[in-house]
Amino acid sequence: MTFERSNFGFFITFLIVGAFLGYALGTLIVSIIPAARIITMNLTDAASFDLNVISVTIRLSISAIIGCIAGFLIYLKI
Repeated sequence: MTFERSNFGFFITFLIVGAFLGYALGTLIVSIIPAARIITMNLTDAASFDLNVISVTIRLSISAIIGCIAGFLIYLKI
C-alpha cells in the first residue's frame, strides 16, 4: 500500500490513530483534572464482535471524536 493523499486506507488510518490519541489524551486530562471526566464518558453502547481469536470493542467518547476530527484536519493538511 502506498501512502498517497488519495488513498482511502491512509484516510482511515488518520481517523483511527486520531481516535486513539484523542482518547489517550482525554484519559490523561481526566487523571490530572478529575472534574473533566465527562470527556471520556461513553456516548454510545459498546459495539463489539468476537472472532474466537480476537475480540474488538468500539466505544465513542467526546475525546475520541475530537481526536477523529483532528486526524481528519491533519489529513487535509498533508
